[in-house]
Amino acid sequence: MKSVLGIAILVPFLFTGNRVWRAYREALSDFAPSPRAFVPPADPPGIESLALSTKSGYRVSASFFAPRNGVAVIVAHGTGSRLDMWEDVKILVGAGYGVVAFDWPGSGESTGPIRFSGPEREAFGAVVDFLVARSDVRRIDAYGFSNGAALLTTFVADDPRVQRLLAVAPWADAIEHTRYEYRSWGWIRQWPAVFVVGEHIDGGNLRPVDAAQRLQGRRTLFVLGSTDDVVPPHMTARVAAAAGGDLKVIQGAGHCDLRQSARDWADTLVRFFAP
Repeated sequence: MKSVLGIAILVPFLFTGNRVWRAYREALSDFAPSPRAFVPPADPPGIESLALSTKSGYRVSASFFAPRNGVAVIVAHGTGSRLDMWEDVKILVGAGYGVVAFDWPGSGESTGPIRFSGPEREAFGAVVDFLVARSDVRRIDAYGFSNGAALLTTFVADDPRVQRLLAVAPWADAIEHTRYEYRSWGWIRQWPAVFVVGEHIDGGNLRPVDAAQRLQGRRTLFVLGSTDDVVPPHMTARVAAAAGGDLKVIQGAGHCDLRQSARDWADTLVRFFAP
């Protein structure tokens, strides 16, 4: 009888412990560097490979296309690398815009840790510094997706050299977003994931929704998918409201297919950054 009781107590304990451990490991993997070789696509032509340096000595790998209309757009990926944004790069370059598509630290061919804070801010700053020094760049804008949109919202807010921001599916608060991502099983999965995020981000959290308030007065556009289950629509809407920016809702779109679901996406990109 005692052995049966002991098993009855032990099984749920082990089950809970397994869920906690798996959530911890899953959250930790988000901060593990994920190198990925970049093979320059043939299209569009005119690509220039960049290897910029941050103040901490990390390498920022990027692809640069010189502008034909004086406007350069910084393009920032989410999870993955700059290759994930290549269809958008082709649209912008084809319309005459300059583009710097870069890999965040710890992603693609860039070095450094993934922290959603200091290293990423330095990488962004190195890209802006590069563009400021060019005589063919009269205006600098920025465009990011998912994690990249959240990071750009935060960094652009503190850099007046960047005049326009297009942010697709940015989350509002790193801790809040983590709780949402790990909502199944409640605190059993949320607690270890939140712990990991708090340990890895400088200051314990990143809140683009707060930084967005410093974007007021600049031209901004925030885009969300009505059925996005990775970054809930209400999070992106909050960031847009804080920035006083425009909000575009793509009906029926999820997260990964968000841009592809918008029939007017190419036109949206080209018009937003118009000189």
